[in-house]
Amino acid sequence: MPFTADQKRLFDEAYEKATKLDAGDKLVQLMYFMIDLIKKSGQRVEMKIPPKQVGIHPSNRSGKKMVGAVMQKKGNKISNVGFTLKLCGPDRAIAFEVSPTSNAIEQHTLTTTKSSPLFAKYEPGTIRAGSTGCGHLNQFHAAVNDAATTSYAHLSLPDEGRLSKSIITKDNAEFEDAVVNGITWFVIKFQIEESYPLLPNIIQRALNVEHHVGEGLVPN
Repeated sequence: MPFTADQKRLFDEAYEKATKLDAGDKLVQLMYFMIDLIKKSGQRVEMKIPPKQVGIHPSNRSGKKMVGAVMQKKGNKISNVGFTLKLCGPDRAIAFEVSPTSNAIEQHTLTTTKSSPLFAKYEPGTIRAGSTGCGHLNQFHAAVNDAATTSYAHLSLPDEGRLSKSIITKDNAEFEDAVVNGITWFVIKFQIEESYPLLPNIIQRALNVEHHVGEGLVPN
Protein backbone atom coordinates (compact mmCIF):
# COMPACT_ATOMS: atom_id res chain seq x y z
CA MET A 1 0.00 0.00 0.00
CA PRO A 2 1.19 3.57 -0.58
CA PHE A 3 2.34 5.96 2.11
CA THR A 4 -0.30 7.60 4.23
CA ALA A 5 -0.37 11.38 3.90
CA ASP A 6 1.64 11.76 7.11
CA GLN A 7 4.17 9.09 6.12
CA LYS A 8 4.66 10.71 2.72
CA ARG A 9 5.23 14.11 4.32
CA LEU A 10 7.86 12.68 6.66
CA PHE A 11 9.50 10.67 3.88
CA ASP A 12 9.61 13.64 1.52
CA GLU A 13 11.25 15.77 4.19
CA ALA A 14 13.88 13.14 4.98
CA TYR A 15 14.54 12.48 1.29
CA GLU A 16 14.99 16.17 0.56
CA LYS A 17 17.50 16.50 3.42
CA ALA A 18 19.38 13.34 2.42
CA THR A 19 19.83 14.45 -1.19
CA LYS A 20 21.71 17.53 0.04
CA LEU A 21 24.01 15.76 2.48
CA ASP A 22 27.54 14.50 2.01
CA ALA A 23 28.53 11.04 3.24
CA GLY A 24 28.30 11.96 6.92
CA ASP A 25 26.02 14.53 8.54
CA LYS A 26 23.27 12.21 9.81
CA LEU A 27 22.92 10.44 6.46
CA VAL A 28 22.74 6.99 8.10
CA GLN A 29 20.07 8.16 10.53
CA LEU A 30 17.97 9.65 7.72
CA MET A 31 18.35 6.54 5.58
CA TYR A 32 17.12 4.19 8.30
CA PHE A 33 14.28 6.59 9.08
CA MET A 34 13.14 6.30 5.45
CA ILE A 35 13.62 2.52 5.48
CA ASP A 36 11.38 2.34 8.56
CA LEU A 37 8.67 4.35 6.80
CA ILE A 38 8.89 2.06 3.77
CA LYS A 39 8.56 -0.94 6.08
CA LYS A 40 5.55 0.54 7.90
CA SER A 41 3.81 1.34 4.61
CA GLY A 42 4.32 -2.21 3.32
CA GLN A 43 6.16 -1.11 0.17
CA ARG A 44 8.79 -3.80 0.51
CA VAL A 45 9.18 -7.54 0.85
CA GLU A 46 11.73 -9.46 2.90
CA MET A 47 12.65 -12.73 1.28
CA LYS A 48 15.49 -15.13 0.67
CA ILE A 49 16.59 -14.87 -2.97
CA PRO A 50 19.15 -17.08 -4.75
CA PRO A 51 22.38 -15.17 -5.50
CA LYS A 52 22.02 -15.25 -9.28
CA GLN A 53 18.56 -13.67 -9.07
CA VAL A 54 19.99 -10.58 -7.38
CA GLY A 55 21.90 -8.26 -9.68
CA ILE A 56 23.82 -5.05 -9.06
CA HIS A 57 21.91 -1.78 -8.96
CA PRO A 58 23.43 0.93 -11.20
CA SER A 59 23.69 3.22 -8.15
CA ASN A 60 25.81 0.69 -6.28
CA ARG A 61 29.21 2.26 -5.50
CA SER A 62 27.82 5.59 -6.80
CA GLY A 63 27.57 4.23 -10.31
CA LYS A 64 31.07 2.77 -10.51
CA LYS A 65 31.19 -0.78 -11.79
CA MET A 66 32.02 -3.49 -9.30
CA VAL A 67 35.48 -4.99 -9.85
CA GLY A 68 35.83 -8.77 -9.90
CA ALA A 69 39.20 -8.82 -8.14
CA VAL A 70 37.88 -6.66 -5.30
CA MET A 71 34.75 -8.82 -4.99
CA GLN A 72 36.81 -12.00 -4.68
CA LYS A 73 39.26 -10.35 -2.27
CA LYS A 74 36.35 -9.53 0.03
CA GLY A 75 34.93 -13.03 -0.43
CA ASN A 76 38.27 -14.55 0.46
CA LYS A 77 38.41 -12.46 3.63
CA ILE A 78 34.92 -13.58 4.62
CA SER A 79 35.84 -17.20 3.94
CA ASN A 80 38.95 -16.88 6.08
CA VAL A 81 37.25 -15.34 9.11
CA GLY A 82 34.12 -17.48 8.82
CA PHE A 83 30.77 -16.60 7.25
CA THR A 84 27.74 -15.77 9.38
CA LEU A 85 24.38 -14.33 8.39
CA LYS A 86 24.93 -11.64 11.02
CA LEU A 87 27.31 -10.07 8.49
CA CYS A 88 24.45 -9.06 6.26
CA GLY A 89 20.89 -9.25 7.50
CA PRO A 90 17.98 -7.43 5.81
CA ASP A 91 18.96 -4.23 7.61
CA ARG A 92 21.98 -4.12 5.28
CA ALA A 93 21.01 -6.45 2.43
CA ILE A 94 18.88 -3.79 0.76
CA ALA A 95 17.85 -4.09 -2.87
CA PHE A 96 15.39 -2.57 -5.32
CA GLU A 97 12.81 -4.57 -7.22
CA VAL A 98 13.34 -4.77 -10.98
CA SER A 99 10.90 -2.48 -12.74
CA PRO A 100 8.69 -3.94 -15.50
CA THR A 101 9.34 -0.79 -17.52
CA SER A 102 13.13 -0.57 -17.19
CA ASN A 103 16.01 -2.98 -17.76
CA ALA A 104 18.61 -0.73 -16.09
CA ILE A 105 19.45 -3.20 -13.30
CA GLU A 106 19.74 -6.11 -15.68
CA GLN A 107 21.86 -4.21 -18.18
CA HIS A 108 24.23 -2.93 -15.50
CA THR A 109 24.55 -6.43 -14.02
CA LEU A 110 25.19 -8.12 -17.35
CA THR A 111 27.75 -5.50 -18.39
CA THR A 112 29.58 -5.77 -15.07
CA THR A 113 29.62 -9.55 -14.79
CA LYS A 114 30.65 -10.06 -18.42
CA SER A 115 33.69 -7.84 -17.80
CA SER A 116 35.59 -10.54 -15.90
CA PRO A 117 35.63 -14.37 -15.56
CA LEU A 118 35.86 -13.79 -11.80
CA PHE A 119 32.10 -13.12 -11.77
CA ALA A 120 29.23 -15.57 -12.17
CA LYS A 121 27.49 -15.78 -15.52
CA TYR A 122 24.08 -14.09 -15.46
CA GLU A 123 21.29 -14.73 -17.95
CA PRO A 124 18.82 -12.08 -19.20
CA GLY A 125 15.39 -12.29 -17.66
CA THR A 126 16.50 -13.98 -14.43
CA ILE A 127 17.21 -10.96 -12.20
CA ARG A 128 14.54 -9.97 -9.67
CA ALA A 129 16.29 -7.16 -7.78
CA GLY A 130 19.40 -5.00 -7.77
CA SER A 131 21.56 -4.71 -4.66
CA THR A 132 22.55 -1.45 -3.03
CA GLY A 133 23.93 -3.22 0.05
CA CYS A 134 25.79 -6.53 0.46
CA GLY A 135 26.47 -6.55 -3.27
CA HIS A 136 30.04 -7.85 -3.05
CA LEU A 137 28.93 -10.66 -0.74
CA ASN A 138 26.10 -11.67 -3.07
CA GLN A 139 28.36 -11.60 -6.12
CA PHE A 140 30.86 -13.82 -4.30
CA HIS A 141 28.09 -16.29 -3.48
CA ALA A 142 27.03 -16.28 -7.13
CA ALA A 143 30.63 -16.77 -8.27
CA VAL A 144 31.05 -19.72 -5.89
CA ASN A 145 27.84 -21.24 -7.24
CA ASP A 146 29.18 -20.93 -10.79
CA ALA A 147 32.69 -22.17 -9.89
CA ALA A 148 34.06 -18.94 -11.37
CA THR A 149 37.75 -18.46 -12.10
CA THR A 150 39.87 -17.49 -9.10
CA SER A 151 43.49 -16.72 -8.24
CA TYR A 152 43.01 -17.94 -4.65
CA ALA A 153 44.47 -21.44 -4.77
CA HIS A 154 43.20 -22.32 -1.28
CA LEU A 155 39.62 -21.67 -2.45
CA SER A 156 40.02 -24.01 -5.42
CA LEU A 157 40.48 -27.72 -5.97
CA PRO A 158 44.10 -28.57 -6.93
CA ASP A 159 45.09 -27.31 -10.40
CA GLU A 160 41.55 -26.21 -11.28
CA GLY A 161 41.73 -22.46 -10.66
CA ARG A 162 38.00 -22.27 -9.94
CA LEU A 163 36.07 -21.47 -6.80
CA SER A 164 35.09 -24.68 -5.03
CA LYS A 165 31.82 -24.65 -3.08
CA SER A 166 32.82 -27.78 -1.17
CA ILE A 167 36.05 -26.18 0.05
CA ILE A 168 34.68 -22.71 0.72
CA THR A 169 31.58 -23.83 2.66
CA LYS A 170 33.13 -26.85 4.39
CA ASP A 171 31.81 -27.31 7.95
CA ASN A 172 29.59 -24.22 7.62
CA ALA A 173 26.01 -25.19 6.74
CA GLU A 174 24.88 -21.56 7.04
CA PHE A 175 27.45 -20.52 4.42
CA GLU A 176 26.43 -23.34 2.07
CA ASP A 177 22.76 -22.39 2.37
CA ALA A 178 23.57 -18.75 1.63
CA VAL A 179 25.61 -19.71 -1.43
CA VAL A 180 22.91 -22.03 -2.80
CA ASN A 181 19.68 -20.41 -1.64
CA GLY A 182 20.75 -16.83 -0.92
CA ILE A 183 20.41 -14.43 1.98
CA THR A 184 17.30 -12.56 3.13
CA TRP A 185 16.89 -9.28 1.28
CA PHE A 186 14.92 -6.13 2.09
CA VAL A 187 13.51 -5.52 -1.39
CA ILE A 188 12.00 -2.09 -1.98
CA LYS A 189 9.16 -1.95 -4.49
CA PHE A 190 10.05 -0.45 -7.85
CA GLN A 191 7.38 2.25 -7.48
CA ILE A 192 9.42 3.83 -4.67
CA GLU A 193 12.46 4.23 -6.91
CA GLU A 194 10.29 5.70 -9.65
CA SER A 195 9.04 8.35 -7.22
CA TYR A 196 12.40 8.87 -5.49
CA PRO A 197 15.11 8.16 -8.08
CA LEU A 198 17.99 9.28 -5.82
CA LEU A 199 17.05 6.87 -3.03
CA PRO A 200 19.29 3.97 -4.20
CA ASN A 201 22.29 6.31 -4.17
CA ILE A 202 21.36 7.63 -0.72
CA ILE A 203 21.09 4.08 0.64
CA GLN A 204 24.39 2.86 -0.77
CA ARG A 205 26.21 5.96 0.51
CA ALA A 206 24.69 5.57 3.96
CA LEU A 207 25.57 1.87 4.12
CA ASN A 208 29.10 2.70 3.08
CA VAL A 209 29.37 5.24 5.89
CA GLU A 210 27.98 2.67 8.35
CA HIS A 211 30.54 0.14 7.16
CA HIS A 212 33.46 2.47 7.78
CA VAL A 213 32.10 3.54 11.16
CA GLY A 214 31.77 -0.12 12.09
CA GLU A 215 35.39 -0.75 11.11
CA GLY A 216 36.45 2.07 13.45
CA LEU A 217 34.58 0.43 16.32
CA VAL A 218 36.32 -2.93 15.94
CA PRO A 219 39.13 -3.32 18.51
CA ASN A 220 42.66 -3.55 17.08
